[in-house]
Amino acid sequence: MLAVLASLEGEMARVCLPGPHPAVRALLAAGWRVEELDLFMATDPGLLDPRRAVPSPALA
Repeated sequence: MLAVLASLEGEMARVCLPGPHPAVRALLAAGWRVEELDLFMATDPGLLDPRRAVPSPALA
């Protein structure tokens, strides 16, 4: 994959890779840049009780 991307001199290409992918470091070193970043966050379903309101102190 890196050989194909390296052969695209002057061309524009977009690649979607997860952060821990081994190619990310090599692409950044070759001058590629990160234009968009998605952050996946999840909460354990048992952490909060959806039946109970937890008001924010900022709403006071």
